[in-house]
Parts: sequence; structure tokens; C-alpha cells
Amino acid sequence: MRRKTSKAHISLPEKLGANQLSSLFDEISAARGKSLVLDASSVRYIGAQGMQILLSAVKTWKRDGVPLRLTGTTEELREIVSVLGVSSSELAMEEISS
Repeated sequence: MRRKTSKAHISLPEKLGANQLSSLFDEISAARGKSLVLDASSVRYIGAQGMQILLSAVKTWKRDGVPLRLTGTTEELREIVSVLGVSSSELAMEEISS
């Protein structure tokens, strides 16, 4: 019998700096075990620690065998991701067609 996975959706804030990390970590942790969509359509800035939280979530969900997608990525976020040397596949980012 196939197990049904519940779903969670988290809208990421415009800025993922030090002040937002604790609440973001708590929100993501509370969604563990659920299929997760992280909506990045508002993100304009992400620091290295914010990137670490997202990468950790992707790896955790992959290890748990539960889907996680990063959607609505902004141009600013994609540029920062690139500068930090992280690929879109590592972040489970959906490709945006032009």
C-alpha cells in the first residue's frame, strides 16, 4: 500500500539574513516528513547561512525520500546562488522558462 504524504507550503521572506533564520529553521523543521514547497518569489537577498538552511533542507528531504521544491525563484536569488557556487539542481529549484 502506498503511503500518502501530507503537504506543506512555506513562503520565504524577501530577505533571508541572520534575523530571519531562526523562524525559517523552525518553520522548515516543523514541515519535516511532508512534501514541501518553498516559495521564493519574494526573495531578494539570501546570506550564506540562509543558503545553508535551504541546502540542509533539500538534503534532509532527499534522505527522507520526501519531495521538496523551491519555486518562484527570482533573478536576484538565482544570481546569488550562482555567486555562492550552488547549482539550481542542488537547491531543487524549478527551472524558469524565459
